[in-house]
Amino acid sequence: LETFKRDIAKQAATDYKISQAVSRRFLIADADVARYEQECRAKGRSTASYHLRQLAFPVEGESKDAESAALDKVREAYQSIQTGGLSFAEGVRRFSPDPQDKESGGDLGYLPSEKLAPKVLAAVKDLEPGHASRPLLTGARASVFYVENKRGVRDLLFEEKFFEQKKQLLGELRRS
Repeated sequence: LETFKRDIAKQAATDYKISQAVSRRFLIADADVARYEQECRAKGRSTASYHLRQLAFPVEGESKDAESAALDKVREAYQSIQTGGLSFAEGVRRFSPDPQDKESGGDLGYLPSEKLAPKVLAAVKDLEPGHASRPLLTGARASVFYVENKRGVRDLLFEEKFFEQKKQLLGELRRS
């Protein structure tokens, strides 16, 4: 265990040093961001992505009553999360009926805006990180979506340049 801890600490220090060296190799100007956004739009690529968590309850039946019951369940569970002082992930682990969601805390990861259903995108696009959507029906589930984080054009451009420069730097280091 001690060897494992030392290895992790060493790897973290190395990763930090590489990250600092790579970040110093480029700057991102507003003009670069505007150009990158135009390129993304021209290629049909997303200019935003959302790190989401989902608390969902199945709609058991096809009637309006079944939809209302599922919406009530998700609304009640979300209120319990808020009043209980739980993080959204802890709340999903406690209240979700889905074993996979319980395990992951409802984590959906980062999703580009074009991968989101229009109803979901409309519910989360104006939310700030740390806020949840209103309950909504998504397919055969009643859901609340929680925004962990958002990445915009500048973040996407930074990430692209960062990995490009990291690959270049590591190649230079290997050659030398």
